[in-house]
Amino acid sequence: METTPLIKSRDYAARFNDRASFTSYDAADSLWQYLKEILLQQLEYEDEDMEAVGSIFRNAKSLNPQLRIYRYTKGHHFGKHYDESVRCPLAHDPKIQGKTKWTLLIYLTGDDEFKGGGTIFYPDVGKEYLNVHPSKGMALLHKHGDDCLKHEAELVKDGVKWVLRSDVTY
Repeated sequence: METTPLIKSRDYAARFNDRASFTSYDAADSLWQYLKEILLQQLEYEDEDMEAVGSIFRNAKSLNPQLRIYRYTKGHHFGKHYDESVRCPLAHDPKIQGKTKWTLLIYLTGDDEFKGGGTIFYPDVGKEYLNVHPSKGMALLHKHGDDCLKHEAELVKDGVKWVLRSDVTY
């Protein structure tokens, strides 16, 4: 793993964590097949927002085969930032390019395994922020690119936070 350097710049989010990146078409495709089944379930939801989940992900093609593992130990954090969309090969057919639209975070640790370290989202001005402290195994999807909410990885105060990151590709 490589520790991300802390660069101070107006246009750069302060980021201090350990990370590794690797490309695996098979792993990304297997993970997508599993996740897609969950996202496209035909369930009767009482909440209209939940009913929209299927339509949002119906046209998604795969996950970005570039998988990233993040480790945040005591004192690590990732300042306020926006995730960008990128073009990448589709996991199931690398000859075809797709564009990422959603960030996928799978928390490999959670609950009481670390203190602090939540993923904090900042909606429009004047609205309250949302701090998501994960459970182990929880998946969090959020839009990125032009529709991304400003967010950050809160400072870890104790323990170790591990995250697997990919992107949903269209």
